[in-house]
Amino acid sequence: MAIEFNNGQIMAHILIVDDDPAILALLSEALLLDGYKVITATNGHEAKELCHHDIGLIITDLVMPEQNGLDLIMDITRKYPNIPIIAISGGGGIKSNFFDYLSVAKLIGATHTFEKPFRICDLKYKIKEFSSLSTFTQI
Repeated sequence: MAIEFNNGQIMAHILIVDDDPAILALLSEALLLDGYKVITATNGHEAKELCHHDIGLIITDLVMPEQNGLDLIMDITRKYPNIPIIAISGGGGIKSNFFDYLSVAKLIGATHTFEKPFRICDLKYKIKEFSSLSTFTQI
């Protein structure tokens, strides 16, 4: 079971969603080293299959095959409105003078956004902010 108890607190997973294996590995390793529980998915469909009550935070890329991050954010915010979502994107040809996917992600429910490349320490700081507001925390 994904939920663990530590000092009377429920420990929830961070779900990282990205189609780039290097990004998944980098983010997972960084968060695991800080004591977080991590689950990974390579697209929105996989993420939805893993998104149960034991997910405390989702970090999702926006440009992915199968199901993109914007669709995932809309699905998650409808079904699990209390799960914070951090949207990340390097653009992938999606940012133009007319359309910025990170801004759209924020409008449809992402709690915070980061443009790739970003500093891991900035992501960790944001995660600590979220963990102080919910049952999701470090072990």
